[in-house]
Amino acid sequence: MKTQLVTYRFFAILALLLLCGCNKETSKPEVEVVMEGAIGLPTRASIDPPAGHTGPTHIPPYQLSIGVAMVSHVTSNPLTIQPSNTAWNGADWERAYFGGPGLGANPVTNGEIKFTNNTGTSVKRMLYNEDGSYFFFKAIHPYEGATFQNGILYYPIDGSQDIMMANMGWGNVDNPVVTPLVFKHLLTKLNFVLVAENNDAIGQYGTIDAIEVLDQPNQAKLQVATGELTPNSTNSTRYSATNFSTGGLSTTPVQMGYVMVFPGVKYSVRVHTELRLAFYVDVTFSSPPLTPTLPGRAYNVTLKFMSADEIFILTEEVDEWWLDSTFD
Repeated sequence: MKTQLVTYRFFAILALLLLCGCNKETSKPEVEVVMEGAIGLPTRASIDPPAGHTGPTHIPPYQLSIGVAMVSHVTSNPLTIQPSNTAWNGADWERAYFGGPGLGANPVTNGEIKFTNNTGTSVKRMLYNEDGSYFFFKAIHPYEGATFQNGILYYPIDGSQDIMMANMGWGNVDNPVVTPLVFKHLLTKLNFVLVAENNDAIGQYGTIDAIEVLDQPNQAKLQVATGELTPNSTNSTRYSATNFSTGGLSTTPVQMGYVMVFPGVKYSVRVHTELRLAFYVDVTFSSPPLTPTLPGRAYNVTLKFMSADEIFILTEEVDEWWLDSTFD
């Protein structure tokens, strides 16, 4: 009888355990949002520290500060069923950093995306929803300085900004993001290369004090849904060359700064010299395939100073796009 009683008790306890197990919901393990980023070819950019960068100590300062827009959407097939364009009007924005192993002979072109808090001082973990709904992602650079309103990002621009946007990515708790978000440049880069015909020309012009592109917009707007970047200003301004420093001419071509502009066919350029004051020249891209300039492409604009008070202009597309003069 004692053995039979122990057997009854064992099966009773086992039945209770099975009953509890059947009634308890099984929760999915937490899955963190982890993404990779890349800068797309044919043009690449070295990743320079943003001005005044004070990121976390474990996030190197050479990384790009980006903004990631997220829309939660229930779908059975993210390849064909995606959020509508208007859904991005209510996107949640997260601050993040994107970068790679470091600068050097081969500038950074890919790396991990890390989410941070609003001040960028610590890493923030982002988790997928347990219900299996998808997160759709879009990413932009720069994030600082942009104003978001009704699905549009507004940027003040002065010719120094490299505005980029990444392709859309998606993932959920069962299928995390594995495809890199590839950033593409949305503006055109003009590199100014100056050279003198001979020593007489060097003596006539003296040092070069400024290079400016005239009649440019002072604000741009970026449609988050479509990635279209357009001017948004009736006020024109002049863009001073970035990475420019006053210097003398040489009979050897020297790059003396660059300007980021909207794609176009003709640009009005002002060159201020020490002895001849201001020269105004029209830089025209009139020979195929340079009509007009293209977004995400870089062009050398060579200004050749002649001893006969003339400036010859030569334009050519360049293969690579370095935003740091170290890599030109």
